[in-house]
Amino acid sequence: MSIIINGYRTKENVGNTTFETIMKKVKHAIEEKQRSSYIGILSEEVCLVADYYVLNYITINEGRSIMDVAQERVAQRIDEASRTGSENRYNFHIALEIMSFKKRWYLLVVSNNDSLAEGILDSVSDLEKFVTTDDEDNITEEQQKVWNEIREKYTKTLQPMRQHYMVPLPMDINPEDIKFQTVQDRAFYQAENKEYSLIFQSLTKGRAIPPMEIMRYMDEIALERGNAVHAVNTQKNMSQLLVMLPNLTTELITKPCGMIFQKPDQEVAEDMENEEDPQEDTENK
Repeated sequence: MSIIINGYRTKENVGNTTFETIMKKVKHAIEEKQRSSYIGILSEEVCLVADYYVLNYITINEGRSIMDVAQERVAQRIDEASRTGSENRYNFHIALEIMSFKKRWYLLVVSNNDSLAEGILDSVSDLEKFVTTDDEDNITEEQQKVWNEIREKYTKTLQPMRQHYMVPLPMDINPEDIKFQTVQDRAFYQAENKEYSLIFQSLTKGRAIPPMEIMRYMDEIALERGNAVHAVNTQKNMSQLLVMLPNLTTELITKPCGMIFQKPDQEVAEDMENEEDPQEDTENK
């Protein structure tokens, strides 16, 4: 029999604290964990979108900001993962199964996102962890006995209450909360990404790869990447990227791209205009 993961129960000394009050704290704890996870994912996406735009991998309407595009991309992935029940960090759906037993409430966290569910209710002072492992050897006799009795009660006579929690998309985020990666880290990532892509293209020759073959190609890429030539290419690409990629700031990611970023052809055109202006002034004199 499998063991419940991420189980909590109300403490014995909760006193007159009502279950409604406890559930308000539970809701707040879940929303805070979802928000923190969302900011982490969005921060990564902001850095990627900014770099992809600067490197001309993607195009962005001049009236839109890096933040706008990043939030849109993250929202789409969260929506897809949550609707399909995918087992990855983009699935923000959290469900609670709520059961009463011997004057205590037992809460079971149900989620396909381990990083989000881990310790999600630890901050609720009225709750204590009850079962947090799927290893039967680590469960105590008391825990085993209680869960067996709860299962019997809620299998034969009752159904657990179930509460669902999702994040509102797009989530309202203060841009100041976004954490930026350094130019050095982003340049290294993009340099390696470019080299990986070239190796992948040389191996696949443009063919579509069936899902069951992906791991095989990843192994092949890892072997090829160990070649000294690829290491030299990565370092060369990184040196170029360190010059091209900007230091990210809140202003840079929130203003319309047309007001902040300039493509090389725009810069050249403005330089030419600036060179002509002094000549015109001289002629006027």
